[in-house]
Amino acid sequence: MNFISSLLGAIGKRKAYSDTYQGTWLPIGGDGRTIGNANLLEANREWVFIAVDKVATAMQGVRFKVMRYKRNGDDEELFTGPLVDFLESPSRTLTGKKFIYLNTVYKELTGNAFWERKFRKLEPMVPTKVSPSLTDGKLTGFRYSDGAQQRVLALDSVLHDRYPDPALPFWGASKLLKIARWVEVSSVASDLLNTFFKNGAVFGGFIETEEETETRIKLIKAGLANEHTGSSNFFKWAVLPKGSKASRSTANMAEMEMGATDDRYRDKILATFGVPKTLVGLTTEVNRASADASEYIFAKYTLKPIADDFVEFLNVNVAPLLDAKGECYFAYDDFVPQNMELAVKERESALGKHPYMTINEARASAGLPSIPGGDMLPDGAPQEAAAAPEIGAAEEDEEAPKKAVPGRIRAAVTRERAMDRLASKAVEIAIAVQDIDAIAHKAFVGRVDGYEKLVEGKVRDFNNRQERDVVQRLKQLTKSAKGVNRSDILDMDREVTVLVDFVSPLLKGLLLEQAIAEFTDQAFSGQLDQSAPSIGKIAGLAARRLAKGYNDTTAKLLALTLNEGIVAGDDITQLTDRVRRVYEFSDIVRAAAVARTETFYIANEGSREAYQQSGVVKSMRWYTSEDERVCQFCGPQDGKTIGLNDSFYPKGHVLEGAKGGALTLDYRSIDVPPLHTNCRCFIRPEKIELN
Repeated sequence: MNFISSLLGAIGKRKAYSDTYQGTWLPIGGDGRTIGNANLLEANREWVFIAVDKVATAMQGVRFKVMRYKRNGDDEELFTGPLVDFLESPSRTLTGKKFIYLNTVYKELTGNAFWERKFRKLEPMVPTKVSPSLTDGKLTGFRYSDGAQQRVLALDSVLHDRYPDPALPFWGASKLLKIARWVEVSSVASDLLNTFFKNGAVFGGFIETEEETETRIKLIKAGLANEHTGSSNFFKWAVLPKGSKASRSTANMAEMEMGATDDRYRDKILATFGVPKTLVGLTTEVNRASADASEYIFAKYTLKPIADDFVEFLNVNVAPLLDAKGECYFAYDDFVPQNMELAVKERESALGKHPYMTINEARASAGLPSIPGGDMLPDGAPQEAAAAPEIGAAEEDEEAPKKAVPGRIRAAVTRERAMDRLASKAVEIAIAVQDIDAIAHKAFVGRVDGYEKLVEGKVRDFNNRQERDVVQRLKQLTKSAKGVNRSDILDMDREVTVLVDFVSPLLKGLLLEQAIAEFTDQAFSGQLDQSAPSIGKIAGLAARRLAKGYNDTTAKLLALTLNEGIVAGDDITQLTDRVRRVYEFSDIVRAAAVARTETFYIANEGSREAYQQSGVVKSMRWYTSEDERVCQFCGPQDGKTIGLNDSFYPKGHVLEGAKGGALTLDYRSIDVPPLHTNCRCFIRPEKIELN
């Protein structure tokens, strides 16, 4: 078996397994029922369900939003973009609100919520079926079991939201497990009450009889049970056999205080999940003040910490996937009711009970129009008092959860604002001490990065469409015992055309954006001609070269693995699995590689287009990223200069590396970087002749 076949087999490997991870689950109870890892979700019933559902439903009502940083500190809300799309539809199977509900329920019941990454979507993973994959006590991945099968998932392919377990910080600790005995007692009390009313409301006791035969005793018991148990027979007169008498049970439900026991443990369960009794309709004697207090306590001390934790999870795990530049963040509208009475008292105390609001300000807050003369404070009030009450602002800063964002973004914004304040004095120093090429390369990479992810997504979409087509025709393709040919697997002309349609608009868009940016950065005179025929020609040739090379490789991989399967005698199910592994490999490895390589190429062509249209740039220079990742082939190219219409190397050239390696340049002539797959090099203008 060759290297490619081994790699495909490793990617698609599946096996049965026994989950040996025990975690901190503690089985309880003496009647065979337990609350543990396997049945945490099954415990979501009765008072546990009421509490968890109340919290999750309230979380659904929180308005989450996307904000963008602005240099003046007045951040603005966005209503379009990848982060907004995620809030509306984070999963193929769940809307945004359902996603929030499920994430909350999973965390409240199990302490963990797992989401598998599917490009820009997240798919739910049942947390009781997930276990950690540990190496030397360190978390290296996750195992997801479904019946007798399991999937082993890498750390970066799963987003894990949790309440950390102090004993195992990489795992979650469930509130439910901490109160397992309370839940068990509550369930037992409920079951006993149900059994009591099912078996008889009053006639529960002992029968004394002179009968000695077992048969007669059984008949008496059967007759009494038939006539006196069940709600329909409640409180009926009883006629006992001769020589028999009845006495009441020594313990009844009132004496056992089962109702009171149920109430006590109900209150404990609600308290654990932070749900006041008034919010579930258990308290009837309540006034408006106490109802408002309950809502305030629930919002501030139950919902707000959960919302803060959730928005931090989104900002740390989701935002970087959708916004590589770190310009946006998730937030939510403040939902904690303001304690108006306390705020008024604080303001009155601070202002010596002087008025602090004009008549028109009070009317405006009530939605009423202003009146003449209403813009002055009443006589005797200090005029500066109108601007005095900063207590409210401090109170808002303390309680408002509008910006629960990662430290990386807060630190970046702090640095940016500090630089803005010093920009007028520091710009000359920055230009003198910083490498201009390095700054340009950073901007270049940032510009390419967004398009790289878009192209990668389009290639994966193309893979999914092509995989379905191949699987549908698989039986026909493999009917011959002699094997399959590459030309039989794919209609190459059709597949190339489809992939070109997928990626060419993105490549052309990147070429234009980079050309415009470089034209502006270099301060060339005039404007870039965006309708120049060369732009469409370059993008079209790049898209077609990408599509042809990509489909050629796919056909080779499919033919190789299918012919191996035919020789091995695989059935249609096994052959289908082989096809699936080829496309899994393409999704994981090939899509990312081709996206990075081609977007770097087309962006470099965009720079060259700007240089050519400028009319003043006569030559260009090769620039590497100048770090430890530069390979033996790219390193020697740094600083190499050629004319704008020349090539660094012709197609077919064999390049010798600094460490003795050899690289055959058989994909295209190297008019501009990249030199090889995943290369990060780019070009800079060298000789400029001004008229």
